[in-house]
Amino acid sequence: MIPFPMRMEHDSLGQVEVEDNWPYGAHTFRARANFPLSNDRIHLSVFRALVEVKLACAMANSRAGHLDPVRFQAIEQACRWLLEEDRLVSPPIHPLQGGAGTSTNMAANEIVAFHAKRLLRESGSDAVVDALDHVNLSQSTNDAYPTAGKIALLRGLARAEEAAKQLQSSLLAKERAFADVVKMGRTELQDAIPLSLGQEFGAWAEAVARLRWRLEKAATGSAK
Repeated sequence: MIPFPMRMEHDSLGQVEVEDNWPYGAHTFRARANFPLSNDRIHLSVFRALVEVKLACAMANSRAGHLDPVRFQAIEQACRWLLEEDRLVSPPIHPLQGGAGTSTNMAANEIVAFHAKRLLRESGSDAVVDALDHVNLSQSTNDAYPTAGKIALLRGLARAEEAAKQLQSSLLAKERAFADVVKMGRTELQDAIPLSLGQEFGAWAEAVARLRWRLEKAATGSAK
């Protein structure tokens, strides 16, 4: 049996050996062993937003003069490459972890650093991109991870609101289509007063309208 090519990664605890084409490092390797709770993975929408946070931070660090042009360009290209054409997948770690998402943040740092280094090698550069010193520069998990979560949540709310809008439109169309179809109304499992089938669909449309209002308030942070 031919063994897979391996490489050495290291963190403050020491060295670990990983497959050469595995796009993560020592922190993700240890997290995978530390949280073997199930096969659940961090939601891809959150991880994708976290890579976007890494891109935004690299841009800010570059403009502030904290990140040199060579490393910035490599990190920027790696982030954009990962975010294109559904290349990004959820990291092999459980979403429930100690440290308020530290392992997920490090997975994002490591996968961006891995591809940034690959791009530099392909361009003939020997510059080193470090997951902590460069990709995670000027950041804290306590800021980066909640920011990514909020971005993913707002996008999810927008999708839910759009789906509710389409449902409401369909119900209103049925309200008009069935306006002349009379049926017996029911309340508390008993026959009540007659109404049209269109009125019934109209009531459902109104319920969905209230749902859309709640989704909008949740997205804007308004309680009233």
